[in-house]
Amino acid sequence: MAISRNKSMKNKFVMIFIVLLLLPGFIGGCGDMHNVDELAIVLGTGIDRIEGDEPILLTVQVVNTAAAKGPGAEGGGQEVQFITLTSQGKTMLDAVQNLAKISPRKLLFSHNKIVVLGKDFAESDISEAMDFLQRSREFRLTNLILVAERTAKEILETRLDIAKLPALGLHAMLVSKDQTFIYPVNINDFLLNLKTDIGVSYAPIVRLQDLTGENKAKLEMKDSPKINLHEMAIFKDNRLVGTLNDQEAKGLLWLINKLKKDTVIIPYPEGNTQFSLIISKGDSKIIPHITDKTITLEIICTGEAELREADYLSDQIKDLRLYKQLEQEAEKLLQAKVEQTIAKAQSDLKTDFIGFGNQIHNANPNEWHQIKAYWDQYFPEINYTVTFRITINKAGIIKGSATSKKP
Repeated sequence: MAISRNKSMKNKFVMIFIVLLLLPGFIGGCGDMHNVDELAIVLGTGIDRIEGDEPILLTVQVVNTAAAKGPGAEGGGQEVQFITLTSQGKTMLDAVQNLAKISPRKLLFSHNKIVVLGKDFAESDISEAMDFLQRSREFRLTNLILVAERTAKEILETRLDIAKLPALGLHAMLVSKDQTFIYPVNINDFLLNLKTDIGVSYAPIVRLQDLTGENKAKLEMKDSPKINLHEMAIFKDNRLVGTLNDQEAKGLLWLINKLKKDTVIIPYPEGNTQFSLIISKGDSKIIPHITDKTITLEIICTGEAELREADYLSDQIKDLRLYKQLEQEAEKLLQAKVEQTIAKAQSDLKTDFIGFGNQIHNANPNEWHQIKAYWDQYFPEINYTVTFRITINKAGIIKGSATSKKP
């Protein structure tokens, strides 16, 4: 038995060795393989809508391989590490094919990281372009979706101060652990949300800092304009229908249970000072309570907090009663933030971007099937309660305050 087993293992190693020997030949003979110098590697794609017979304006951000080989690759040169190409088309496919007319290299989209939708495009019907992205073998469903405050083209043409390749810089900003106020949304999740019964989705907004006055003067001195992530875009029925400000976007993260961190600043009633808390380990549940006559959503949010700033209140923070008071104040402020987001959904946009309908569907499919055709009318009137439970479990690395109050 031992001899048979050893012979079997030997045969397996021989087969693996043969495959490893032949593999380079197969790869080298593959007709679809290209040298890097023959490829235009796309890292970012932007879609805008313009006037005319070819309404799709496509912009791609491509790695400048010539700069990558020069001094700029080592930080010693000023050559731009990327170039942008644009084309127009009647459809997405038409615009992509028209790029080949202006690019001497084969465009490679498989390394694309972000897809930016211009505002005008987002406000129109995006379904055709989304169908193209999902159907294409080159675009990956893990590509992150962004909405430009103005145009996608200007975003992809703008340099970042730190990242030499802006598309990679934007991608890194979205997935960074330090980024706490925006939830990165990929193509797959974006489209899955649009395909639910409520047909609502969301994506982060990216914008250029307004270049006026001193900022404009700096730009003329070859200073880069600033790109920042700003607010969240809300989509319904394949169109942009509204936006959430920073606080409302943070409230959304609580409601969809995607919060990484939150900050609460609590004014102290005695003196001109305040406390700062960092909320971590946030968790939320939405529990539907359904009766014959009413539907009420119970929203329960919990989180652990760390005291990060206490000014000069060294004596006060030794009192455990103050911690309880801070927890209660934090709960009130966070509850108001979440209720502000729900009010935006119910009263302003009248759009269930929170997913109340999905929660009802999961809890009671039969009830949902009876009301889903009228959900747009029901949703603004749905009752809810919000409860926060915050626990302060850390106070930093000092027991008192760094300074004392001046007389």
